[in-house]
Amino acid sequence: MTSLGFEILDRHVVEGRGDDVACSDETGSLTYSKLLERAAELAGGLYILGVRGGDHVEIDLPDGNLQVTAVCAVIRLGAIPAAQGEA
Repeated sequence: MTSLGFEILDRHVVEGRGDDVACSDETGSLTYSKLLERAAELAGGLYILGVRGGDHVEIDLPDGNLQVTAVCAVIRLGAIPAAQGEA
């Protein structure tokens, strides 16, 4: 069984779709490869700060690439992304 993080992001890169657009907003587009890179970097930072699997992490960002990156990072750690006020 694969993790949710792998299914929603890594799988696209592994299957050769890394250059396809994963998300876009008014600031531009992110490919699956770039989104994977950014989410992994953020996940590493969150891990250093003590975020672990099962933790609830409040994400207070507007809709767009940053929010998608943050949600993917939290999911990579096995933590639970929550909207403002839910954590």
